Amino acid sequence: MNISKQELQKLYLENNLTLVNIAERCGVSRGTIKKLLVQYSLYDPSRSTKLRFKHLRDNNLTDKQVEFIVGTMLGDGHLEYNSTNKYVRLTMTHCEKQLPYLEWKKDIMGTLVNNIKRYEQKTRNSIRWAWSSIYMTDLIRFYELFYVNGKKSIKQEIGQFLTPLGMAIWIMDDGWKVQNCMIKISSESFSIDESELLRSIIKDNFNIDSYVYSFTRKRYNKEYNYSNITFNKENSIKLTKLIEPYVISSMKYKLITIDPQRLHAKPTV
Repeated sequence: MNISKQELQKLYLENNLTLVNIAERCGVSRGTIKKLLVQYSLYDPSRSTKLRFKHLRDNNLTDKQVEFIVGTMLGDGHLEYNSTNKYVRLTMTHCEKQLPYLEWKKDIMGTLVNNIKRYEQKTRNSIRWAWSSIYMTDLIRFYELFYVNGKKSIKQEIGQFLTPLGMAIWIMDDGWKVQNCMIKISSESFSIDESELLRSIIKDNFNIDSYVYSFTRKRYNKEYNYSNITFNKENSIKLTKLIEPYVISSMKYKLITIDPQRLHAKPTV
């Protein structure tokens, strides 16, 4: 089968298909595809990852990807800074139960994300799944937005990027429902002041009220301060209405169940 350089470049570099995927699509062996990629200078076994993603590193993120990154950085996302080449990448890890959610996140980032990898977390005797994006120039601004001296922090400027989609991802990452009457967001990784700042950002952006609940917990014979952002029933319903269109089916259990009759009922005079 005669496969042109342009065809292979699109399949391998632009569509981010593996050698096996391309071989199956073209009806040839993986070895044949590998030889052609080397022949066309599209593949170097010693630095295939660098070569494969080099053309994407200076791309700009889409609006949806920006909203996603902000939402997940408030939750489970992490940014890693490579001081050697000044690039930043996004990393993500979820438990086996949340693999569909991780795959949905990968779809948002598209070809900017490597394959999902499985590994065993022996300390917890559990299976974890993870992916990382390529190192990108456009992620530097979000590293500067979310990190101070290498530690994730909250700044007022984050508010200009937090949208309903970002809010939905934050809830899917770190939110939970209590007896179908309130939604809470874990903000334990942030200080009390940072949690208060996040509470005010939510109020400013969406006109949804909440309060910060702080508590202490003993770990390793030491007491630590923790907090969560809590929404009463009225504001949990408002939050559910705001983010429900963006929440995937496997995460709907984190939302308040609203009585359809109450949802569409006319106000009494």
